[in-house]
Amino acid sequence: MMLAKQSSTFCSPFLEVIACSLQDAVAAEQGGADRLELISRYDSGGLTPDLPLIDSVLQTVTIPVRVMLRDEPSFHIHHAAGRCELVRKAEQLVQRPLQGLVLGFLQQDGVDEALLAEVLAAAAGRPVTFHRAFEQLADPMHALSRLKAFPQIDRILTSGGEGGWPERLHRLQRWQACGAPEIGILVGGGVTMEWMEKLAPMGFYEYHVGRMARQDESLQGPVQAERVAELKQALHALWLRHGVPLRA
Repeated sequence: MMLAKQSSTFCSPFLEVIACSLQDAVAAEQGGADRLELISRYDSGGLTPDLPLIDSVLQTVTIPVRVMLRDEPSFHIHHAAGRCELVRKAEQLVQRPLQGLVLGFLQQDGVDEALLAEVLAAAAGRPVTFHRAFEQLADPMHALSRLKAFPQIDRILTSGGEGGWPERLHRLQRWQACGAPEIGILVGGGVTMEWMEKLAPMGFYEYHVGRMARQDESLQGPVQAERVAELKQALHALWLRHGVPLRA
């Protein structure tokens, strides 16, 4: 089943919420999330969820769902069996009505383009988020230019890397300019309202949240609809205050 690729720009605030269970997914949708990232093992940075969970979420929610494709914590997959398993899982996942995948493979300090090409071919045209493996690249700007060769990749999920706010903001702006228009920046990884306040004037309105949407902001806490609603309302207020996003 082929789904249309999502536009690389949004004209309104966009909130993606991490879900690890059916309960999380339902609460996120009730709170107004625009999309789910469905994972297992949040404590390991997110691994591929099992098929029964994927199926139950897809049968219950109506908002788009992107599913993590990652079988081990390392972003470097050297053994042939592991590479073949990722391709097999991609084929299996896209038999379902999910909106897309979330993935990222590295080879030494660069993108593992060979594995990426195999997995994307198996993913039957579904849109893809290249996740925070991006922050481990030796030359992110060069990698972005290479990732543009894969039309399925429409998002980079990133916190802006290490360091303080001036460094992160500078990187995010550079990456946004380099990726446009094919690849947008989805800001995530410890997102706070302070982040949103600083980034909104620069035209960043797409956010990926985990702990901020959870009870007590804990990895172990469930997603709470009211927290999601508060985040969506705050993001919308920032958008109204600072005007139309620069990318729109």
